Amino acid sequence: MEPFIKPFHYNFIRGQVDLLTQQLTTVHDADVLEAVIYSAAQKIFDLLPVLTAEQEELLMHIRVHTT
Repeated sequence: MEPFIKPFHYNFIRGQVDLLTQQLTTVHDADVLEAVIYSAAQKIFDLLPVLTAEQEELLMHIRVHTT
Protein backbone atom coordinates (compact mmCIF):
# COMPACT_ATOMS: atom_id res chain seq x y z
CA MET A 1 0.00 0.00 0.00
CA GLU A 2 1.27 3.43 -0.88
CA PRO A 3 1.16 6.13 1.78
CA PHE A 4 -2.07 8.08 1.49
CA ILE A 5 -1.90 10.28 4.56
CA LYS A 6 -0.05 13.53 4.04
CA PRO A 7 1.65 15.41 6.89
CA PHE A 8 -1.29 17.78 7.38
CA HIS A 9 -3.63 14.76 7.55
CA TYR A 10 -1.41 13.22 10.21
CA ASN A 11 -1.34 16.45 12.21
CA PHE A 12 -5.12 16.72 12.08
CA ILE A 13 -5.57 13.10 13.16
CA ARG A 14 -3.04 13.60 15.94
CA GLY A 15 -5.02 16.61 17.15
CA GLN A 16 -8.19 14.52 17.25
CA VAL A 17 -6.37 11.81 19.23
CA ASP A 18 -5.13 14.42 21.70
CA LEU A 19 -8.69 15.75 22.05
CA LEU A 20 -10.02 12.23 22.61
CA THR A 21 -7.36 11.52 25.21
CA GLN A 22 -8.27 14.67 27.11
CA GLN A 23 -12.00 13.99 26.90
CA LEU A 24 -11.68 10.35 27.95
CA THR A 25 -9.92 11.40 31.15
CA THR A 26 -12.24 14.27 32.07
CA VAL A 27 -15.75 13.36 30.88
CA HIS A 28 -17.69 10.72 32.77
CA ASP A 29 -21.00 10.76 30.92
CA ALA A 30 -21.14 7.80 28.51
CA ASP A 31 -23.37 9.61 26.02
CA VAL A 32 -21.01 12.58 25.84
CA LEU A 33 -18.02 10.27 25.36
CA GLU A 34 -19.80 8.44 22.57
CA ALA A 35 -20.61 11.74 20.87
CA VAL A 36 -17.01 12.98 21.14
CA ILE A 37 -15.64 9.72 19.76
CA TYR A 38 -18.14 9.69 16.90
CA SER A 39 -17.37 13.31 16.09
CA ALA A 40 -13.61 12.75 15.98
CA ALA A 41 -13.96 9.66 13.77
CA GLN A 42 -16.35 11.48 11.43
CA LYS A 43 -13.99 14.45 11.11
CA ILE A 44 -11.14 12.11 10.18
CA PHE A 45 -13.24 10.36 7.53
CA ASP A 46 -14.45 13.73 6.20
CA LEU A 47 -10.82 14.81 5.83
CA LEU A 48 -10.15 11.85 3.54
CA PRO A 49 -13.29 11.61 1.38
CA VAL A 50 -11.84 9.45 -1.42
CA LEU A 51 -10.43 6.16 -0.16
CA THR A 52 -9.71 2.82 -1.74
CA ALA A 53 -11.27 -0.25 -0.17
CA GLU A 54 -7.94 -1.13 1.47
CA GLN A 55 -7.49 2.37 2.92
CA GLU A 56 -11.06 2.44 4.19
CA GLU A 57 -10.58 -0.95 5.84
CA LEU A 58 -7.47 0.36 7.59
CA LEU A 59 -9.26 3.43 8.87
CA MET A 60 -12.35 1.47 9.90
CA HIS A 61 -10.34 0.37 12.94
CA ILE A 62 -10.93 3.88 14.25
CA ARG A 63 -14.67 3.36 14.19
CA VAL A 64 -14.49 -0.21 15.49
CA HIS A 65 -12.25 0.66 18.44
CA THR A 66 -14.21 3.74 19.35
CA THR A 67 -17.71 2.26 19.43
